[in-house]
Amino acid sequence: MINFNAKLYDNFTMSERLALGIAALGRNDEAELIRLVQTCPQKVYTCTDAYYTDRMQIVSLFATQLASSIQFIYNKIIACELLIFAFNAFANYEDRILFFLELEPKANDIPELKPIYSAGQNELQESLKFGQLSLERFKEAFYANIADLKAIHQAFLEFCKHVEVNGEHMLAFIDLKGLCDGIQEYLDCDIEANQKLLEKAKEKFLRSWNKQVGEAINH
Repeated sequence: MINFNAKLYDNFTMSERLALGIAALGRNDEAELIRLVQTCPQKVYTCTDAYYTDRMQIVSLFATQLASSIQFIYNKIIACELLIFAFNAFANYEDRILFFLELEPKANDIPELKPIYSAGQNELQESLKFGQLSLERFKEAFYANIADLKAIHQAFLEFCKHVEVNGEHMLAFIDLKGLCDGIQEYLDCDIEANQKLLEKAKEKFLRSWNKQVGEAINH
């Protein structure tokens, strides 16, 4: 074992000790790190009860993470809504063109025009089919995202109730309605929450809570 000067280590300033610790990390010198900890001056502190401060920090962190997740889903809902509106307008526009093409008398009067009108009608019909299919898919995604939004929101509220925290107060803290203008309309609609996601999210909240609270207690 290599001997070291304990008195020298006792006299390091905190800045010197920090610099030596970082250097030891850089060269993966575990023995030096242990010496620096063992010779570090001991202090006694008085602080706010950790039961309060630790849990306050953990719940605040959860609420911030929730805001990010909800905002992501909310943005997908808005995107789907805009696409649904656009495809509806597109379908109505093409449907009107097709209607006029079918009524166009010149196609019946001039034989040379018949193939052109026929091809135009076929292309529009195919385009309308594609538009209708896309519209249905965007509607499905729209409803699915609302179900996911309600699931995450409800999971957080149920988690808060389990740990005896007022979930609505936490949502007010992160200003959810300010971040996602009009979100209440989606939360209040008749679409049911995604139950599978709800249970999974709630379980994840509780598992993470137990882990972080346990680590806070151990420290």
